[in-house]
Amino acid sequence: MTITTCLESCNEMGFTYAALGKGTQCFCSDVKGNSSLLRYMDSAHCDIPCVGDKKYNCGGDKYLSLYRTRVADTRCSHMELKSEGSLPLIALASFPRSGNTWSRQLIERATGLYTGSYYWEHERKQAFGSKAFPGGNVDYKLKQTICVKSHLSLTDHIKEFEGGAVILIRNPYSAIVAEVFRRHMFEKQQSAEEAMEYFKSKEWEAFAKAQSEKWKNMAMQWLTYAPRVLAIHYEDIQARTYEELTKIVKFLNVEVDPQRIMCATHEYPSSQSTGISLGNHGSKTRVYLTYDPFSTSLREHINGYIKTVNESLAAHHQKLLQDYNSVKLF
Repeated sequence: MTITTCLESCNEMGFTYAALGKGTQCFCSDVKGNSSLLRYMDSAHCDIPCVGDKKYNCGGDKYLSLYRTRVADTRCSHMELKSEGSLPLIALASFPRSGNTWSRQLIERATGLYTGSYYWEHERKQAFGSKAFPGGNVDYKLKQTICVKSHLSLTDHIKEFEGGAVILIRNPYSAIVAEVFRRHMFEKQQSAEEAMEYFKSKEWEAFAKAQSEKWKNMAMQWLTYAPRVLAIHYEDIQARTYEELTKIVKFLNVEVDPQRIMCATHEYPSSQSTGISLGNHGSKTRVYLTYDPFSTSLREHINGYIKTVNESLAAHHQKLLQDYNSVKLF
């Protein structure tokens, strides 16, 4: 028995999940509601090699390795693009690396409506974007999508969105470091080790100061100029996906369907709930810093911006940011 043979068997029988245990067992299941099968644990518990391929582990003595099959979950598989002019322009605004793409996936599954993008002309040329987000292939000004991705903070741009904005706000320390890895590993095609060298360079501190100011401006501008706003903290949607997604659906004026929202959280679970290895045969998929790259003076600089954003959040009756001291895991 191997991971592949178990997955294929469950696919052929029409099940949405395959679970492997004790190195030899294969179970197929359709997960509905708040199933204990999706109470993710540390992948280290799955420590028994697969009988048919000992390079990979197939569960543990009391734990199952869980994999998603190719079978559609009908609770939230249907999504559509509305007719032109039928929806208000509502932004899904964030500083880069703050969960915008993941949130779009969740919102589409939870509402049954495609999301759009300010960057639609670029997205429709990308292999991933054009397939993953059909709503990102059309001009967002046609008002056919439930919300629109944006990383911009210009006042005139914000005022386009008469329906307001959902603002995704992440710990700035984590967001800035994640942006470094994106630029170096994906744009420059460097290794994780090469990317980490940047934090020791002369350019790092100036980059962090500039990016933290952009982070602050992003939050302040949308809070100030959007006609209505919902601030969602990235750390909250990671920890309590169902609850935070429900808030977003209500803000978007879509009827709450608990099964659709539950399905969305199953289709796109948070990295906090799944750890680093779900669905990737135990391979490490995230990069971790082994030291704090933020100097005391840089931390004081960023904390000043956090204080400023918190004052604006309070003025707009939104949840305040935590007292972040530095970057955590990402």
